[in-house]
Amino acid sequence: MPGGTGVAPRGARSAISRLRSLDRRPRWCARSWSWCWVQTGTGGPAFGTINSIALSLTVADPDVLGEIIAGHLDGTAPLARGLALYYALERTTSLLEFHTMLREGERNRARDGLQQSYGDHNRLLMHALDRLLAADADWLREHVSAGTTVDEESLETCAAVAGALSLSPEVQIALWLSAALHDCGKLSGQSPQVDVEDGLIVAGPVLQAYCPPTTRPIAEFTLRHHDYVKDAFLGEAPVGALADDLAAIDAELQPVALLALGLIQVAGASSLGEGRLTDFRLDIFHACTAGTALTDRTPELRLARLLAPAPDWACARRVVPDVDAARVALDPDTRTRVENFLEHVFVHGWQRFACRAVPAVRLRSLEALATLNKEWRADHLVFSDEVCRPGDGRLAATPAVTGYVALSGSRTVTILP
Repeated sequence: MPGGTGVAPRGARSAISRLRSLDRRPRWCARSWSWCWVQTGTGGPAFGTINSIALSLTVADPDVLGEIIAGHLDGTAPLARGLALYYALERTTSLLEFHTMLREGERNRARDGLQQSYGDHNRLLMHALDRLLAADADWLREHVSAGTTVDEESLETCAAVAGALSLSPEVQIALWLSAALHDCGKLSGQSPQVDVEDGLIVAGPVLQAYCPPTTRPIAEFTLRHHDYVKDAFLGEAPVGALADDLAAIDAELQPVALLALGLIQVAGASSLGEGRLTDFRLDIFHACTAGTALTDRTPELRLARLLAPAPDWACARRVVPDVDAARVALDPDTRTRVENFLEHVFVHGWQRFACRAVPAVRLRSLEALATLNKEWRADHLVFSDEVCRPGDGRLAATPAVTGYVALSGSRTVTILP
């Protein structure tokens, strides 16, 4: 604290005291929006319009949160860690509702048998971010994916690079807010693979009110693309979609925005269940810090990634996409259509859908998707859990689908069994 007293200024103490005494339930601000979903066995989904409710995150006591963030920004009451800000957000917004939402599956179960909630995950992610920025390699090592090992030099370098960062208070707030709010789109109840298309709108009021305008683009970019950067390395997201959004940010902020993506990739993976940090996530971090994560937007590289096994599941070895093989794999008659598809359309869940498929089967399904999407005109394709379960990569000739328009305006089609 300034002056070496170790005591928070009176205004900060007042804000923290009022925060602790809050007994009101956080509020949701309702706003109408348009969406629809129509199941069909032939043809594409009809994107009509019906009335629904979107949730916009609002703050129960704006003065409390405002004083806490102001104290950090002006140095009168700096926050020692991002987790402290997350606790404040939980107490003043409906982020607390995440503790009622469980993450499914055994991998999201703690050693004591308790199922991890989204609230548990969010808290652990913020703590992981704090440990990463403190260069705590031992903590990261304890959260490596079970039954696997990672490149020790890569892990040590990751911790050292993160620990050497000197982030301004404005950048810290942008990073902490984007990490804290990264999953808030799930509160809208739509597809979890594309929840960020709702999330940026849901989080908008908080970012507008509490994130410094100079670094708000970092928070918005990081919130929207925190998962998409991983998906790009899996081939499931077009690199160009991320690169275009990055290019729209002021040049001096672009390296910081990429850095934030890398930090949240490592912290996020470390906070899933008991920890799922892998070489794949570390490689993404290093690519982000080097500024190379989004430099190659060619359809050949994306196709090579889609034809290869998912690197996040091949922890014993790094997967190197064969770009040359991908370049010659396309039939000349379908090349233009498939390349256009690869340059623009997200394909969420592809690596689960095709996890047991050989490259030739994967390619046939990609060609079929490119043809089908001429009618669907989707920005995002999502494979449902039931379609992914066989893992054979085989697509029905006329798959049943649902479609809806997200708050961002993007069109999503989900492929059903």
